[in-house]
Amino acid sequence: MFLLLHTRIYKRQMKLKTTIYILGVLFLSTFCSCLTNDNSEVIYSSDAQIISFSVANDSIDTSLSTTNFSIDQINNLIYNKDSLNYGISLSKKVVVTYSTSSGLNVLNITKGDSVWVSSGDSIDLKTPVTLRAYAINGDKKEYLVKLNIHTVDPDSIWWKQVNSNLAFLSENETKTILLRGVFYCFSKSDAIKLNTSTDNAVSWMDRGDVNLPLDADLSQIQVQGDSLLFVCTASGDLYKANISDNFNSWQISSDSVKNIFGILPEKEVLTLAVEKGDSIISATFDGKNWEYGDKLPDTFPKSDFSTVSYERTVTDKRLTITGGTSGTSWSTTDGLSWTQIGNLPLNIQGANVFMYDDRFYLLNGNTYNKSVYTSIDGTVTWQLSPSKANLPDNYMSRTGASVVVDSKNIIYIIGGKNGNNPVNDIWRGRINELNQ
Repeated sequence: MFLLLHTRIYKRQMKLKTTIYILGVLFLSTFCSCLTNDNSEVIYSSDAQIISFSVANDSIDTSLSTTNFSIDQINNLIYNKDSLNYGISLSKKVVVTYSTSSGLNVLNITKGDSVWVSSGDSIDLKTPVTLRAYAINGDKKEYLVKLNIHTVDPDSIWWKQVNSNLAFLSENETKTILLRGVFYCFSKSDAIKLNTSTDNAVSWMDRGDVNLPLDADLSQIQVQGDSLLFVCTASGDLYKANISDNFNSWQISSDSVKNIFGILPEKEVLTLAVEKGDSIISATFDGKNWEYGDKLPDTFPKSDFSTVSYERTVTDKRLTITGGTSGTSWSTTDGLSWTQIGNLPLNIQGANVFMYDDRFYLLNGNTYNKSVYTSIDGTVTWQLSPSKANLPDNYMSRTGASVVVDSKNIIYIIGGKNGNNPVNDIWRGRINELNQ
């Protein structure tokens, strides 16, 4: 009996509290209304922005759900700056998740349609769509939504002929270097001449003769730093020139030089083969001082080789020469001792080996095909690149071409010889992943 009475009292108290609360709210509302000017109006938000956007469909590609979208509120665009991988097909609808400032749904008005789209619905994004977002006050804002996908295979290389029938490339021997954004092409006929280009090897200026002897081996011109060039002659003389006079004046530095192999990284010293007594030995030269090393083996390349000076890591700084008469790769870290580290996939004389996209590339040569080879281990082993990297069908085979890579990651193939006939054209190429 006591418990029943207590329960009834508790319920009456709760009803009383509820009644008091409701009366209090009504009183405050009435009081506030009395304080409000009868001419005032409620202002609703005019913000109609979409403030977040994402898509997903794992059956198309799992990367969709991690794709970041940019929302350009000025130009009313929603898009992904980093394009999706080449080959992704939007054959199915994608789930869109979004939020708006107003919290209202958006209207898909693409091609005149009017379909309400809630966050979490699926839409077709094969082509761009237009979404209209609404504010609380009825204002609206329209966005063009586009899902970007790479349209070219990033591992393919595009090749394009950019010049042909250049008279100076019709000489029997040419060599082109790229320095400070300028192409310098040396050619040999009845004298050694210089032509230069400052517009991506399209137009060239005749700089006249340079004072090098005719037995200078142009294929062994080497750049030291950003201002000096070295070249050796068949008679063993070593010449150097400075960019300050446009490489027109060459000074003799030494004799008994057989080959110039390249520039040792970091130390920036010239690495050479010199004659000492009855032996050919390795040596380095910093422009003033000589240092001599090991006797070079008989199998060491003597001509038609490529040279690459590179620094891949703090501890991997070396000069590597490849190809030539032996079809082998040799490497040095000090310029005084050399180690054979590998073989070319084919015994290709006059081929070009160069550093590009953090790997070694091999193309051209006397056993020519359109294929491009790459090495990721410093020329120890080689892999045949997919056919999408091949040189084009109208590309003429050649040996002894000049290959340089500019600051925009464009490969230039300049001149060379097809058999005994000079090739007087210039090609450009670029791996598509570096365009992204």
